Amino acid sequence: MAVSLEAIFESKGITDFLSKIDLKLKKRPAEMKKLGTVLKAKVFADIISHFEQEEGPDGPWTAWSQSYDAFMKSIGKGGNKILQDSGRLRQSITPAQGLNRAINGGVLFYTDAKTRSGFPYAAAHDTGGPILPQRKFMYLGQDGMDAIAEATLNWLTDVN
Repeated sequence: MAVSLEAIFESKGITDFLSKIDLKLKKRPAEMKKLGTVLKAKVFADIISHFEQEEGPDGPWTAWSQSYDAFMKSIGKGGNKILQDSGRLRQSITPAQGLNRAINGGVLFYTDAKTRSGFPYAAAHDTGGPILPQRKFMYLGQDGMDAIAEATLNWLTDVN
């Protein structure tokens, strides 16, 4: 069932402004691509911040086990950030890859690091498993959602 709403504004400024937004939405493919590029950058920045902060949506990532910490120190890598031993996993997430696709009700952003051709430990850490603790990195945090909301509002209200 479709629902429609009609509003009448007595202000010419508001009417003109809403008309310009309507026109922008009618030019959807090109304009949406521009917005998509901006949003992809916001998602990327938020995911990378999870690596920098070593934090998931529920708080700090589980620390290395004592034995793994001792091993990392013995090979001269003590003090490395969690999930950044070689940097391959973090570097596999780039905004230029275009790793997003339309799904019912939105857009799915993903990293091919979590696919069969990626790194076996990527999915195990992001979702957790019997051997590796969960260290969720592929999620959108509140800062990311705020950045996306602001970028979308800026896109909608930039009527020039």
